[in-house]
Amino acid sequence: MPHDWCKANGPSLLIIVSAVLGLCFGFILKSIFTISPVVLTYIALPGTLIIRAFMMIIVPLILASLATSITGTKRGENKRLIIWTFVLIVVFSSCCSTFGAIMVSIIKPGVRNMSMIVANKDSPSDGQQSHEFDIKQMISSQDESIYDVFIKSN
Repeated sequence: MPHDWCKANGPSLLIIVSAVLGLCFGFILKSIFTISPVVLTYIALPGTLIIRAFMMIIVPLILASLATSITGTKRGENKRLIIWTFVLIVVFSSCCSTFGAIMVSIIKPGVRNMSMIVANKDSPSDGQQSHEFDIKQMISSQDESIYDVFIKSN
């Protein structure tokens, strides 16, 4: 009986085991090696590009599937299902927005560079704002917000 369950749920089990092993491997490597911010930026670039590409594909796909499902139903046929779907979309979007706002207020991504921004705004210039702060460092700090969770928790 357990063998049948494992056989039926094999791909899901492999995904979970792979995720756990990847996290363990990452934490072990993090404790052994020190990664410079430059190397971390280069390592994070492919992952950031993939996540952004997924977002560019998935959001229009969801909206298109919702539009086709709504136009494909007859009047009153699935009214309850459509209402329930929109209620869930609104509730989950509100929960995600609230959770995101709470996490931003806790983690404060990019705060490391705020002193540089304030110092450059206060420095005397000929009526123009100085842009001497490192923009690459600011962008990498925004992309490292997930990494900041693990740094601040240790």
